[in-house]
Amino acid sequence: MDLQPTTLLGLKIVLALGAGFALFWFLRARPGRGAGPGMAERFQALGDEYRLFSDVLVPTPYGMSRIDHVIASPFGIFVVTVKKLEGRVEGLEAEKEWRVKAGGKWDTLYNPQWENRKLMNHLEAHLGDYPYIPVVVFTRARLKGAYAENVLAAGRLLHFIRSRGREIIGAEALAAAIEKLSRPSGGSSAPGKASQV
Repeated sequence: MDLQPTTLLGLKIVLALGAGFALFWFLRARPGRGAGPGMAERFQALGDEYRLFSDVLVPTPYGMSRIDHVIASPFGIFVVTVKKLEGRVEGLEAEKEWRVKAGGKWDTLYNPQWENRKLMNHLEAHLGDYPYIPVVVFTRARLKGAYAENVLAAGRLLHFIRSRGREIIGAEALAAAIEKLSRPSGGSSAPGKASQV
């Protein structure tokens, strides 16, 4: 059966559109995609007063804990937990588990504020007494309901950090924290990957 050139062209267009649509949905569903600039790129806009450490390992009584990002600055030590979930997030600060609706079905998520607090406690035991600021960032999910100001979408992250504009850590104390964050945790693990932002 011979197809007319116009029919063949139409078939090719339909197949190309279908393949493009499938590729779009495949890339959209992959973690880290569709969330705008990555977290490191966002932090670059903060400036020289902030020092970023990513994938920070800190010793705990039970082994090691990994913190997504720690930002050392004269304005506080920001402890950042990143959630790359898709969908709609619902939960209350006092609840152990929050709910996530994606693809028409519900799932549960351990309260990220509690998770962040636990990591912050480990970091405090490792670094010492500093003013720590907890931050939970959702890069792809929509937050439904009222949340604490430190639970936010990625687009509000820089505003939240910059809103803490009063210097509360002296230069000497900040240098000590940066030095400790720069070296291997517990003498056996890789240090947090540092960058001046």
